Amino acid sequence: MKKIVSILFLSLFLYSCGDDSAVVQVSSTPEEMGEALFEAIKTEDAATVRTYFAVESDLNEWLAKSSLSEKQQEKKLKKLEKKITSLNDNIAKTLAKIHQEPIDWNNSTYDWIDYKNFEKDGTTGADVFIVFSVDRTQYEIKLDDCFPTSRGWVLFDNISFKGARKEIKL
Repeated sequence: MKKIVSILFLSLFLYSCGDDSAVVQVSSTPEEMGEALFEAIKTEDAATVRTYFAVESDLNEWLAKSSLSEKQQEKKLKKLEKKITSLNDNIAKTLAKIHQEPIDWNNSTYDWIDYKNFEKDGTTGADVFIVFSVDRTQYEIKLDDCFPTSRGWVLFDNISFKGARKEIKL
């Protein structure tokens, strides 16, 4: 019996240690987030992009700050967990779809980010637009529903290519 209790305790201890090491600090500003994600998207680095997806601790922190009732929080948590799972499962497809665009990614350069602040369920977040250029044309990639958490700015929704922004006049 002591062996079983010891094994259970050790397993629980190792499992809890594993969760802490899996949580990675990310960018502390939308600007840093945009630049880091541009480089990851440019190189189709799905592992880096995944570090910016909200994790359980981010979702719980966001819900605690929200104006939602306890019952609404439970419902919202299930919906967000499903969305994050889908983001993780489909990131390779998302990156491949972005790279289908007729853009010379090897010659693309990060320019800046724009963002549109919003309030959702009593919390402040932003849609972040990564602006980058190839030759004289600027393009945008949209990061939907980004929120600041204790581990940095994280993504709660999709990444999408928005197309050409404008031509740079010389």
